[in-house]
Amino acid sequence: MSEKVPVHFDGSIFHRQPHGGISRVFLNLFRELACIDDLELNLHLWTDHQPADLPAEIKVHRIEVAPPSTTDRVLSRFGIRKIQSDGNRYFGKLSDGIFHSTYYSTFETPGLAQVFTLHDLIFEDFPECFPDDQHRAKHIGEKTDCIAAADVIVSDSLATQQRLIHHHSDTVVEKELDIVHLGVDPAIDCTGSDSPWDKAYVLHVGSRHPHKNFDRLIEAMSHPQLLDLGLVSFGGGEWSTSEARLISQHCDGRVKCIARGSDSELAAAYKHANAVVVPSISEGFGLPLLEAMQHNVRIASSRGGSLPEVGGDFPVYFDHDNVTEMAIAVAEASKRETCDFQQQAADHLANFSWKNTARKYADLYRIHRRCS
Repeated sequence: MSEKVPVHFDGSIFHRQPHGGISRVFLNLFRELACIDDLELNLHLWTDHQPADLPAEIKVHRIEVAPPSTTDRVLSRFGIRKIQSDGNRYFGKLSDGIFHSTYYSTFETPGLAQVFTLHDLIFEDFPECFPDDQHRAKHIGEKTDCIAAADVIVSDSLATQQRLIHHHSDTVVEKELDIVHLGVDPAIDCTGSDSPWDKAYVLHVGSRHPHKNFDRLIEAMSHPQLLDLGLVSFGGGEWSTSEARLISQHCDGRVKCIARGSDSELAAAYKHANAVVVPSISEGFGLPLLEAMQHNVRIASSRGGSLPEVGGDFPVYFDHDNVTEMAIAVAEASKRETCDFQQQAADHLANFSWKNTARKYADLYRIHRRCS
């Protein structure tokens, strides 16, 4: 047994979503884990491409891909992809440490204990938000396989853990369940930066998938209390046809789309906002709440999923399904004084550091290390 605990990450999230939220979660986790002396970090990739900003302390490996065999062709008839059989062969040879998937993938790892990070169960809780039945079934199937194979299941929030127990009570009864909150990046100094808009606005950050409830936020913007405010959507891509139609009906000329932007541009959008709005039906974590606190910006938020757990006493909360209540909460948040907010927010944010997140994962790796 080596003195260091070998931790083996597969690179599935970096192949699926090179620049998305979960990719960023793992890059932040890698950065802090690399500072822990008794861990040996290994990232296993299917291609030669590796993520940018990867710490030098992480050893990068290329997964061995075998030529197609008769067995592979037979397995494919039963829906078992070659990537799965190659992964089983590759990871099955490793005999010491931990396997931690970066997304919903699992392999046969008799020599490695498996740690699985669960971000949410929104596909299971709100199937109406995901009308593509085939995609939804594939996502849930991959997640279910990971839950069954894991020795330790880590949820980003208590809310997510509770939904895990609700949907998979029989599977998790003998598993170790843990909660490790995510961290928040240090705030970028945007002193002197220009506002992204020449009018007062409230800010929505991130994707606008159906469970994000953005359509109801557009409707809320037509409320009389919000007519003096615009709405900026940052980072969710261009408007869809249905979104553009809804905007023209409710708040034409008062909504601005910043389809994508840099971290410094996002920091400036936070800094100049009257309030940040999180209208989601449910969230597995809710990072924009913490980012708003960093920039001393008031928050209006739904009570969906983990949002009260992450936001604490800072947001003005509303029912995600009540457009009038949402509008009144946004108006109240945008007018609140922030004189006492900054120190309270700093104390709250101290509970959500990547260093704490990495330390808790390191403890789990040490406890569950397996040698064969």
